[in-house]
Amino acid sequence: MDFRIWLESAGGLSRFIKNGMVTLYHYTDLKPNRRGNVKLNPSEASKRPHQYSMSELRAAGTPRVFYYVDPQNVHQDVGISTDFLYKVEMPADKIYPLEEDPNGMKAQVQPWNLDSYISVVKKAGYSGGYYETGQLEVVILWVPATGTMVPQEQDDDDDDWDEEAGDWKSNLT
Repeated sequence: MDFRIWLESAGGLSRFIKNGMVTLYHYTDLKPNRRGNVKLNPSEASKRPHQYSMSELRAAGTPRVFYYVDPQNVHQDVGISTDFLYKVEMPADKIYPLEEDPNGMKAQVQPWNLDSYISVVKKAGYSGGYYETGQLEVVILWVPATGTMVPQEQDDDDDDWDEEAGDWKSNLT
């Protein structure tokens, strides 16, 4: 099956494609530069992996950065409250569906191992791969990308703010 036909017709990643692009989300403790950006470099990330990433890196040592396609559907170990959230815009045709393998690249890997599979996909010109693990949908990029910080949602509930006192109302009164 032609990859472009698969991309347009399949579920999975296709649900997140808008104008040929996919927005990827990455949580990290890296602080943004003054423009609100951060360089997400697979070589650097592999030197200080997150707990979730460590188990994934055991499956294949290829340096990569893990992204979510839905920032609300993340691994339980990801520290949403303490980490910065960044987004990366990536052309959808640069992300290969690793599980579905519409171009039959797995057949080129004998004996099978994930590092060799990623190598074949990289040589075919892809910047990353998409897969599902449990309830999570993940994209891995083996190329550096610039992430733009996503502002934290503001709490619009000002019920506990005392405007006259210029302080939070005490719940004890």
